[in-house]
Amino acid sequence: MESDNSLLTAWSYGLAGLVYTAFALSLVGRGYLAKPREAPKLVLFVALAASAVWGWSLAIAPLVDRQLVVRVAFAADVLRYCAWIAFLLVLLKGRRHAPGLSLGLLGLLSIAVLLTAVAAQVAVSLAWGQVEDLRKLILFSALALPVMSMVLLEQLFRNVSEDARWNIKPLTLGLAGAFLFDIYLYSQAILFSRLDDDAFSIRGGVHALVVPLLLLSTSRQSDWISRIHISRKAAFHSATLMMAGLYLLFVSGVGYYVRFFGGDWGRALQLGLVFVGLVILMVLAVSGSVRARRVIT
Repeated sequence: MESDNSLLTAWSYGLAGLVYTAFALSLVGRGYLAKPREAPKLVLFVALAASAVWGWSLAIAPLVDRQLVVRVAFAADVLRYCAWIAFLLVLLKGRRHAPGLSLGLLGLLSIAVLLTAVAAQVAVSLAWGQVEDLRKLILFSALALPVMSMVLLEQLFRNVSEDARWNIKPLTLGLAGAFLFDIYLYSQAILFSRLDDDAFSIRGGVHALVVPLLLLSTSRQSDWISRIHISRKAAFHSATLMMAGLYLLFVSGVGYYVRFFGGDWGRALQLGLVFVGLVILMVLAVSGSVRARRVIT
């Protein structure tokens, strides 16, 4: 990490650690861990607690420069994504009208992504293989986590009943913002074989900024989770997977153009075009006309 980014990184991830810690403690105060424990509430708390550990670890990493702290931070990052994925799966599974076959497919895909991410962390910790190969494995698994999370988030939002959508909309928007930023960060890293230092430095702040939306969902009604019901017409949609694939192809094209024709404006052009691609991806994801013509598998 460059020295001029160290202070920004510390503040950015320190903010993330602070707000996620406060959020997790507020849930404890509202009885989310009281008996009998509900699976969705417990997994939500784990996601917030892991996010707090992730934020605090990366906040102090530039100051202490210890490899162990960085490893703890990246392990916590994987754990919090595991928890978010589990949270979304539990919400989908716990509703009586959820389609079993499609949910089973989503579960298998999620398990595969999570196992790959965990295996990548273990391989790096034990130094199995070449450094370059391990770096690529980490980046691909890191990209797969937000992509899989976006797929599950789309399924939940599209299939939730109309009367429950009011409760879950802030949560959906907040998580979508965080996941899309990570898709941008890691797709760029894969294309150019390195993390964008500027984007990585502000990542903690971006994830902290979505917390008010998550808090809004949990504070609207104490029983907001139990009010989430899947529509009787629920079905698995492949639109997010297709759009994610198209986005990555778009970013690949941008990377190729910048590498050979960007000149002095290459960096600015890269960021501008990729941002446009992200905006288009988000517009397509929430477009009513696209949902009307969605592909049902």
